[in-house]
Amino acid sequence: MVQADWQRTVVHSQTLRCFREVAAKESGVKVVSVTRLPFPALTRLAARVRMVLDYTTPNGNVRMLMDFVFLGKGRSELTLIVGAPYGDRATADAAEVRLARIMLGRTRA
Repeated sequence: MVQADWQRTVVHSQTLRCFREVAAKESGVKVVSVTRLPFPALTRLAARVRMVLDYTTPNGNVRMLMDFVFLGKGRSELTLIVGAPYGDRATADAAEVRLARIMLGRTRA
């Protein structure tokens, strides 16, 4: 089941387009990019999608990243969503790996 859902949702050719369309509907948000990024193979199924977004605020634009880390282990699917200022992406990358390890360690099947 996990493998079938992974093919339908995570690695499907339209996944990035779907992310872009959903984010573009938000007011005050401009989608800069939506890309797949490598993620450490902590489990057989591991993937990351990064959205870079410009938010309009009263004080000007703020560039943010929104990462979606997808993990599959046994019969379990896990999703980790991390938002951070774009300038802090190295910190976000390290935090994602650390949190993914914790999540996988707590997953039984």
